[in-house]
Amino acid sequence: MERSAGGTGSRVSSDDYWERITYFLQKVIPVCKQYDVKMGAHPYDPPGLPFGYQGAENWDSPSVFEGYKRYEAIIDSPYNGFQLCLGTTAEGLKNPGTEVLPIVQYLAAGGRYTKSTCGTSEEALITLRRCIR
Repeated sequence: MERSAGGTGSRVSSDDYWERITYFLQKVIPVCKQYDVKMGAHPYDPPGLPFGYQGAENWDSPSVFEGYKRYEAIIDSPYNGFQLCLGTTAEGLKNPGTEVLPIVQYLAAGGRYTKSTCGTSEEALITLRRCIR
């Protein structure tokens, strides 16, 4: 795999981005399984940026939910999960009031939710309530 050094002036295409994520997960997730460590990817913050923003085509652009699904599909393993940041996720949605809950349900049903980055369970619930108003 050819890799760009990144930095000023370098552009990382969507294909390059996904190739790098795939390479990383293929190397890391087997080790996570071996040592019983669950990886938790945090969504790109801020999410859903236009392709090519600051030289990178982000993994969750143009659809946050499709980005979660694609990332998860690279390595089908309970060790490949997500830190669910409801605030960041909601920022990338057109209608958080109707779009956040299906994402939460999808990740929870697949066992891919590793932890909330919203703090305590009570704080996460408060954030979710704010998102779905």
